[in-house]
Amino acid sequence: MTGWLWDRADFDAFRPTFLESWPDSLAALAPLQTGFALTPDDALALLRARPVWRFRLTAEEPAGLHRLAGALEPLIAASPSGAFLRLGSGSPKDSPLFGELSGKVHDPVMAIKLLQTSRRVRHHIESCLACGYAPSLFVRPWAAIRPEEEFRCFLRDRRPVGVSQGCRLGHDSPVLPREVRQQVQRRLEAFLDELALACHLDSAVLDVWCPFDGHGFGKDAGRLVLLDINPWGPRSGAGLFDWRQPARFDGRFLWAGG
Repeated sequence: MTGWLWDRADFDAFRPTFLESWPDSLAALAPLQTGFALTPDDALALLRARPVWRFRLTAEEPAGLHRLAGALEPLIAASPSGAFLRLGSGSPKDSPLFGELSGKVHDPVMAIKLLQTSRRVRHHIESCLACGYAPSLFVRPWAAIRPEEEFRCFLRDRRPVGVSQGCRLGHDSPVLPREVRQQVQRRLEAFLDELALACHLDSAVLDVWCPFDGHGFGKDAGRLVLLDINPWGPRSGAGLFDWRQPARFDGRFLWAGG
């Protein structure tokens, strides 16, 4: 056991946010990704087997880990610069290996060890299995996302009601120039209109990558990307907002550094 498991109410609230639940219209606004459902046996092998030793599988490892490595190998090989691995419900960012690997994996055994050493992943798998659900695993090409380029966006009754600059930034972070903020805000507002139309949920907390540089958006600026969806409400982090102050969700943008 990895702590309290989701009850049925939790699972029913979280399930629509899983990547495998996204409609095609929403998946088109996400990073390129390939996913597949874990079999119950393979999911149990991740939970019960000791973490892989020295990044290699041996004959002593469960058959489920060997099957999983075989399924992951072509997906990871398709991303020569490294792959970002996650469950449909969340990523293994809490693993001690995540920082060492800079968030990216280059081979399937390394990927398995990353999953095995994440308490969050283990908790999600265990909770899903307890609810009779087989979780899915997704592989994305790794991308370098700067903390200031992540925005937590709040959608309420299909209306954007707030945007907070990335949760990984503090109030003492450098302040972006006014003209850059204005450009970022205009692009996010347009993207949020797309998300509101494409999203299958009326209310949700959306994590968006908005790439820019210190001068705003050059001709080679990448497209905005939906990274993740979280349930509306205190189950999800509020960024620079506060769930105890609902009146502040009035469409404002909150920026790190004030």
